[in-house]
Amino acid sequence: MLPLVVVIATVPPLFRSSLGRPVLSGPELTQDLDGFRIHYTAEGPDAVDESYLSEVQRGLVEGQAIFEEEGWPRPLPDNGEGGNDAIDVYILELDANGYANPVDVGNNDSSCYIRLDPKLPPLGGVIASVARHELHHCIQFRYRTNLPSWLYESGATYEQYSHAGDDPVLEAAAATLWASRLSEPERRLGNDQSPYATFLWSKFWAEYTGYDPERLVGLWEALQGDDHWANAMEEAAQDAFGESLDEVFLQYAVHNRFACANDDGQHYLDEPLPCVADVSVPTRMFEDTVRIEHDERRFTAAYFDISASETENSLGIHCAGVPGTRSALVTVNEDGERLVTATEDPWTGTLWVRRGPGEGARLIVAGTEAKLDATCVEVPKASAPRGCSTAPRGTGILALACLLTALRSRRAS
Repeated sequence: MLPLVVVIATVPPLFRSSLGRPVLSGPELTQDLDGFRIHYTAEGPDAVDESYLSEVQRGLVEGQAIFEEEGWPRPLPDNGEGGNDAIDVYILELDANGYANPVDVGNNDSSCYIRLDPKLPPLGGVIASVARHELHHCIQFRYRTNLPSWLYESGATYEQYSHAGDDPVLEAAAATLWASRLSEPERRLGNDQSPYATFLWSKFWAEYTGYDPERLVGLWEALQGDDHWANAMEEAAQDAFGESLDEVFLQYAVHNRFACANDDGQHYLDEPLPCVADVSVPTRMFEDTVRIEHDERRFTAAYFDISASETENSLGIHCAGVPGTRSALVTVNEDGERLVTATEDPWTGTLWVRRGPGEGARLIVAGTEAKLDATCVEVPKASAPRGCSTAPRGTGILALACLLTALRSRRAS
């Protein structure tokens, strides 16, 4: 049960309302450090000892240094309710590991205060990691305080575990989250049943096209304001990757197919936050025609494996469905390593790829505008556009050559 206990550190469901400052079970004591004031007691059910306090301090100080190195701003000073302008951290009995609450400081800006449970287990870096998680919520509140909870948990959980170091307790907790996200691709991004498992979206955002944690700062800068989160994320995707949010989500789904037990060394990075779970996304074998129907709202995915070919041939797959349906097709060798990404016929939307003997393929289908409802069919080989089957998607000259070849073929016909 410990891994599940470790991950529950969050913003309260009604965090936008003022709850007032906590009252401890015994005489209140304080410790001050750069930018923080810790409120604790040595009596009653809220009592903690020096070793607990030392871990809280470590989580706050190390977390603040890490966040600044990544490009995050410091939390705004609060309004002085805790005795000064420092970020107040209260240690008292809770129904979760920790909470962060925003504090309105005027001019549409927010600071915060933090609450931590005194019964956090003194194992590994659990206490420090929860403090780091809640501190990141305080930074998020600088940008906005009315977003869906999964966006806050995605970022804070990623920061909580990606800086855990070689800690077997926290590795076990992270493995639980990896398994939760990968095992249910039909669950929409941001499903409230497991908001912490959306840490994988933040990991992908930081690693797609090369590791750069400052892209997460850019994401939150885009989320600032009144736009719907998806519209803001569309802007952030264009700024960070030069691609639409639809395409970025599809590539996130592709990364998940090559994660953990199916890692090919070409997608998610081992550092920070490696996968320590022996888990993979559930897949179906592709037949001549497959139908996909998901019950949840947009931002879900489905996966299919295509048997290895005995001879060299062209493989074409066409997927059609509700608006926002996107698909990717890649060949793999016998070890499951990605070889070639299919190109898309610009007129028919068919994905074409050339396979060698013994090469299989993987089909990834994603939906980003509505519940995923799509049908994918194999296209006869005779329909393959000449000269286009081996060029990977978006590979400059090769992709242009494919397009020109298809144009000439159309004009000739």
